[in-house]
Amino acid sequence: MALDALSATTHRNLMPVMTDNVFTSTPLLMLFVRRLVLVDGGASFGAPIRISRNAAGSSYSGADPIPVYYDSANTIGAEWNWCQYGRILGLTGLDDVRNSGIRSIINLIRTSLESIEMELREDMGTDLYGDGTGNANKVMVGLRAVVDDGTNVVTYGNISRTVYVNWKANYSANGGVGRALTLSLMNTNFDNASKDNDRPGVILGSHGLFLKYLGLLQPGMQFSDARVADAGFQNLTYMKRPVIVDDQIPTTPLHRMFFLNLKYFTFYASSKRKFMFVPFQRVPGTDTVQGAILFAGALACTSPRMQAQVVDLDPAL
Repeated sequence: MALDALSATTHRNLMPVMTDNVFTSTPLLMLFVRRLVLVDGGASFGAPIRISRNAAGSSYSGADPIPVYYDSANTIGAEWNWCQYGRILGLTGLDDVRNSGIRSIINLIRTSLESIEMELREDMGTDLYGDGTGNANKVMVGLRAVVDDGTNVVTYGNISRTVYVNWKANYSANGGVGRALTLSLMNTNFDNASKDNDRPGVILGSHGLFLKYLGLLQPGMQFSDARVADAGFQNLTYMKRPVIVDDQIPTTPLHRMFFLNLKYFTFYASSKRKFMFVPFQRVPGTDTVQGAILFAGALACTSPRMQAQVVDLDPAL
């Protein structure tokens, strides 16, 4: 096998397609990739978070001293760590024997990349809804940690919700007892995650909850968001916001629904590991070659307060 030509073709022609397919394969990945920021390096990355307002106020009269605002007195640094995802792409000498010519080998690699693509999107799509504790805390910290009030995840972004109550999200539970999705419940949680004209922009739920919500609407009110539909995702609207089906949302023991204000999210990716392809190399002592596909990044939210999660939902009720 001509490894240089094989690696160059994989990097140039196959990897861009795989990367695009992963980033647009689930509703949440599609939404977050629009918030993608490339980071060159660092042990971790963070952001200053406003935890209180300046109690001194802003008004004064005549020759009064003008109120001084020291940002450091009202902010604290949130911090997120890198999470890594990857797959090894291997070829054996027997693959070379069975596939005559580089074109046949490229087709074999394309098939392998399609399998890797499916695994990566399932892993990342699932982890984005998790709490970051999977695989010995090596997975991405997802929405179950972001959208919590301290009931399940006390510390998020290295900030304690016990100490800083403004870091709590809106978390609506029912003691583990299944309850029905109602418009009243949606209204309450949408409002809880709102302040003035700053409101959630998207709602995500399981297929079962989507059908339940569909049943709550009058036939003449069953609208969808054209942009989300054009991306291939089933949706309806609520308060002119898309309600999107995402099959990656956990449904055991009961279903859950997320109300997200995306402007407070950033999806970080390493500029060195944004689905980087490591060229094929021969494995010493074997008749095999291996390449690697690597990703490093993290999801960060700077305002859990503006998000809501409703749990203990039973679509059958």
